[in-house]
Amino acid sequence: MNRFVPTLGRVSFTAGLVAVWLLLWGEVSVANVLSGLVVAVGLLIVFPLDEVEHVDHRFRPLAAARLVGHFVVDLVVSTVVVAKQVVLGSDTRTAIVACPLRVQAGGLTTFLANVIALAPGTMPVHVQREPPIIYVHVLNLTSVEDVRARIAKLEELAVRALGSPAMVEAVRQPPPPPPVRSEDPA
Repeated sequence: MNRFVPTLGRVSFTAGLVAVWLLLWGEVSVANVLSGLVVAVGLLIVFPLDEVEHVDHRFRPLAAARLVGHFVVDLVVSTVVVAKQVVLGSDTRTAIVACPLRVQAGGLTTFLANVIALAPGTMPVHVQREPPIIYVHVLNLTSVEDVRARIAKLEELAVRALGSPAMVEAVRQPPPPPPVRSEDPA
């Protein structure tokens, strides 16, 4: 398909980009509409929609509310734990934990990495695409299995809130085993 032929998707995307442009300028004028149109068409030429991976997402409000509730509770608990460690100066046991994911989707992995980074005491340090694994630095390690279970629960909640039916089916399965760590020769 010729990428310069307008389709309904391109026209609506262009209109959306022009609308964002107008919101950024804060004023609807002929100059702003025309410059927004030029910018939108330029973006579509540089980043054609044909090359964008199609994702089949479904937004489920009740599941999204569960995800937000889980995140808020996790945020409060982890903030208290980290604050307690800072104030009391207790020993910390840090680690980097490989957390395999059940769903291979770039957008989901990015979303999970960002949510993990928001909670104090955890920080994604590496994301592997195939097989999908997020390596998480944990400030206060209680158990590796607990960290993996927390990430698996977060993945499940995110998929149930935003994922396709195939993704929802995938998170019904147990998480894959973590990668086998090979020892470095001494």
